[in-house]
Amino acid sequence: MARKRTINKKYQQYKKQGLCVRCGGERWEGKTRCQKCHEEHLGYSLNAKNRAIEQGLCRYCCRVPHLENSSMCARCLQSHGVKQKQNYHIHRLASIEAYGGCCACCGMTVEKYLQLDHINNDGAAHRKILSKKTGRGGTSLYTWAYRNGFPDILQLLCANCHQAKTTSGGCQPGDHEAMRNCMNREQQAAEYIKQSGKKTHTSDCATSRAPAEEPGPCDCDASDASDGTL
Repeated sequence: MARKRTINKKYQQYKKQGLCVRCGGERWEGKTRCQKCHEEHLGYSLNAKNRAIEQGLCRYCCRVPHLENSSMCARCLQSHGVKQKQNYHIHRLASIEAYGGCCACCGMTVEKYLQLDHINNDGAAHRKILSKKTGRGGTSLYTWAYRNGFPDILQLLCANCHQAKTTSGGCQPGDHEAMRNCMNREQQAAEYIKQSGKKTHTSDCATSRAPAEEPGPCDCDASDASDGTL
């Protein structure tokens, strides 16, 4: 018991001093341990998880039998999923703010369309390095950027500019104007429908299927008539 109190005291002391919480050495960048202790810790954790799976136990709590089609029990699966989603959104929003809040190419500021991009097009190699460091795949780029102080090897692009850079080396003259015109038409159509009170048709009604010059009867109106709502 006394040994456990001593270990906890050293842990808190090293943590306050910004040192490896295990040995007191220099921390590895973005971690709470030095590189040696971090890799040893990953080895211990991986071995414990593998033993739990071999015994039919949850790899997260290592106590309760895991579900048939999962390596976790029901409780851990739910809590782990919630925690992952929360952390993802926190790290993503922080990354968007840190990298300027707008697309570095066209200036788009709508948050849901913004993505992180590797400036030097070395994303595949970077993800391999991340996988080796963490001992597992699927580490979020937003989480990595958040934990490493938002390094300047990344930038913020909207989905359109990111796709253009990936497939064509970047946006071409006139691309941004075309995107803005497309968005303006969608906004104008939505505003017109809202102000005029016109009904939008379902994708499978007769009007949406018929040619523009011969719209024909609309299934939506027929259903309204049957309900007496016309």
